[in-house]
Amino acid sequence: MALLTDFGSTYTKVCAVDAERGQLVGRAHAPTTVDTDVAVGWHQALGKLQQVHGVDLSHVSVQLACSSAGGGLRMVVVGFVPRLTAKAGQIAALGAGAKVVGTYSYRLTDAQVAEIRDVSPDILLLCGGTDGGDTVTAITNARKLAVAGPGCVTVFAGNRDATGEVQEAYAAAGRELRSTENVMAEIGEVNARGIAELIREVFADHVIKAKGIDRVRELTGSIVMPTPAAVYAGLELLSNGSRGRDGLGDLVAVDVGGATTDVYSFSLGKPTRPDVFLRGLREPYGKRTVEGDMGVRLNAPSVVAAAEACGLEVALVARDNFRTLAMELPSRRTWLPTTDEEREVDVALASVAVGVALRRHAGRLSEAYTGDGVRWMQEGKDLSEVTTCIGTGGPLVHNGAAEAILEEGLRVARGDPGALVPRRCSIVLDRSYCMYAVGLLRRINPLAALGLARGTLMPLEESGRGGRFFLL
Repeated sequence: MALLTDFGSTYTKVCAVDAERGQLVGRAHAPTTVDTDVAVGWHQALGKLQQVHGVDLSHVSVQLACSSAGGGLRMVVVGFVPRLTAKAGQIAALGAGAKVVGTYSYRLTDAQVAEIRDVSPDILLLCGGTDGGDTVTAITNARKLAVAGPGCVTVFAGNRDATGEVQEAYAAAGRELRSTENVMAEIGEVNARGIAELIREVFADHVIKAKGIDRVRELTGSIVMPTPAAVYAGLELLSNGSRGRDGLGDLVAVDVGGATTDVYSFSLGKPTRPDVFLRGLREPYGKRTVEGDMGVRLNAPSVVAAAEACGLEVALVARDNFRTLAMELPSRRTWLPTTDEEREVDVALASVAVGVALRRHAGRLSEAYTGDGVRWMQEGKDLSEVTTCIGTGGPLVHNGAAEAILEEGLRVARGDPGALVPRRCSIVLDRSYCMYAVGLLRRINPLAALGLARGTLMPLEESGRGGRFFLL
């Protein structure tokens, strides 16, 4: 039996899983106690697992854990051109499970270096220049950051021709640098593989210790990755399948939280119309974005502002009681609705968060005027033909109206004619909070992990748009 733990920012979650067959034996959660001793919350969750589900922990043969406690994995990305290497670095960092707290381009000023130092990231990602291209910017930035930048580990994923001088700058300053493949070796092509693995190594070696979570390593086994990276790995497996077992194919997933709303997509996202041309980066098959202003508790006022700015037709937004409650929620992060009116507010907030986050994640279609006339241009991914949309997160799980939230969220997203969001899809609900466990289990038994994900899917009802609702 495998014991899989997620040390979340608010709750510590544990899943007991049959590691051979991929069957969920039991799950439980308790508040995360990172400010005192994270082992306390973990033991409370284990107690519930034993008492409520009767799980015999003496049968546990393997333990794995992920974590987003203590603020998660905070990263700053420094690139060259904003819409190319800087954006490529940001895509790679987010895909590795990071929370990007700053993105910078071109040659850094002294003020920007000081700003990065003050932000105090857990990891700094330095990139810039295609292989064989510009080296001056990356080397100049490296020399400044090595001397006056933050004291964290720096990962260099830029022009390979600059690697030697970048390494020399960090060695001379006595700062730690790790190098990997160029995140954009060729113009427009994102290469996130090397970065993802290296970031996870740094996370396990350095960040966990810095946040005090290493105190439970002896109890839980290795903390192998940030929680978003575990969720990413689980969704990727669910999309692709493993060893002859089919996955679901292209999919989009929305994780609604109190502080942020994350969106994942697994699709090449190529233009679906012959008259559309792709402009800018060719984004990778797997992509994650984080909307830091779309949390339905801590950032509820921002959700209201986004609804108004986008002209979204959510009836409750105009009500005084909606606005009053939304403005109070940042100081009531553990609030759960208890009346019908409060549940309506919760549904509206989550619906807007889903819709806006999907709009921002998806690619965009726009007209461009050229010498040959008007052309349709696509930036980002075309997700319009993706057939599966997965919803997860506390506001969906605990509200009791997840179907309505996702349907309304998709309607909000589709209200922007330029957003290339799913137009007709089956809706899947992750009410078991097991996707992180799928990603962890994948490391030791991919087939069992796929069974854990797929074995709990069951249809609920036909949706109004021809798709199906599922419970995951």
